[in-house]
Amino acid sequence: MGLKDWLGKKAGLSGYGETMGREAVKNGIALGRVLYMGHGTRGTASSALVFENEDEMASAGFNLYCTDLLHQPPMEDSSELSKHTRAAGITFAATCAIVSAFSCMTEANAGMFCQSMGTLLPQR
Repeated sequence: MGLKDWLGKKAGLSGYGETMGREAVKNGIALGRVLYMGHGTRGTASSALVFENEDEMASAGFNLYCTDLLHQPPMEDSSELSKHTRAAGITFAATCAIVSAFSCMTEANAGMFCQSMGTLLPQR
């Protein structure tokens, strides 16, 4: 729908930026949910942050949050970890779009594109 809106209503850099901003948020939330599903828990504190696979995680004493893909726990909840993984996903997706813009567009166009990416963010 975003591309259809861009082509139909707001062709140009600002329309393209708004579309990419929406997609960065939508896909960033999805990425954050996937990250959240892959987290592990442990009864005591640990300095470990990232593991390559489930076996490595288990050998360090962690239990995988989602052990059965057919009976999955919630993909998000009100926990701080859930909020942070979704925020990290959005940040990653937006950063990819911004870096692409500055790699493939002139500086003026990239600036306009990046500014319009943020026009859909909630205002405080």
